[in-house]
Amino acid sequence: MSSYKDSDSNPEEILMALDQVEQTIEVMTSVVDRLKDQLHNEFRYDEQVAEIAQCSIEQNVAPQNIVH
Repeated sequence: MSSYKDSDSNPEEILMALDQVEQTIEVMTSVVDRLKDQLHNEFRYDEQVAEIAQCSIEQNVAPQNIVH
């Protein structure tokens, strides 16, 4: 039978492992948040470009002052 003094059950090692897991999760959360911000900014930029393109098309292609 295993005892509580085995290295696999050592409370200090378990706490250290949990701290490492917590730090890893914090780093991953930070990376995901930055990626979400970048994507959000990119989508906003794409929407602005599409809006500018649409306005440009309307001004340059749409007939103006046609007299019949």
